[in-house]
Parts: sequence; C-alpha cells; structure tokens
Amino acid sequence: MTIQHHDRVERAKFIARAHHLFDTKLRDQLIKDHERSVVLIDGRSGDYEIQTMYEPRFVATERLRARQPDAVIVPEHIVPEGFAYDVPVVIGSDEQDSAAGNVD
Repeated sequence: MTIQHHDRVERAKFIARAHHLFDTKLRDQLIKDHERSVVLIDGRSGDYEIQTMYEPRFVATERLRARQPDAVIVPEHIVPEGFAYDVPVVIGSDEQDSAAGNVD
C-alpha cells in the first residue's frame, strides 16, 4: 500500500499533535504513577493507553485500537522532562504497521 503525499502530511500533523499533547498535558499527569512506562497516544483523537513493563507486548496497542480503530499511534516514554532516554520505543513490527495502514 502506497501512502500519498497528502496522507503523509496529515499523518505528520497527527504525530506532532500527539507529541504536543504529551509535552503539555500528559507527562505531568502520568509521571507520578507511571514513570518509565510507555504511553501510546492516538494523534487523531488524543486518546491514550499506558503500556507497563509488566504487560505482554502490544496489549496496550490492542486496547487503544479497540477504542480507536483508525488511530495514529505515537509512543512516548513517561520520564521527567529533559531526561535522556536512549532506548527506542517499539510498539509493532513493520508487518503489523503495514497491515494497519501505518506506514511511511
């Protein structure tokens, strides 16, 4: 499936929206109870799910997709602002992203 330029621009806007939502609202709200977990944010709706380190991989993704089937999912580590976190967030394989239509 080839994503056209318009779709890429729209997707980039949703990703920027999710980053902004995390930086301005969610980080402070979630840091106390969920530090070092990952929040998966839907850039379209603003809905989100927490993926804890104790859950099997993709559980939070499945919960979010159950509520938001067309979600543009953006992962963020829940860490204090300015904290350098060098471990990449992996929420799915290229196959799963392709099947869901989330390919660049």
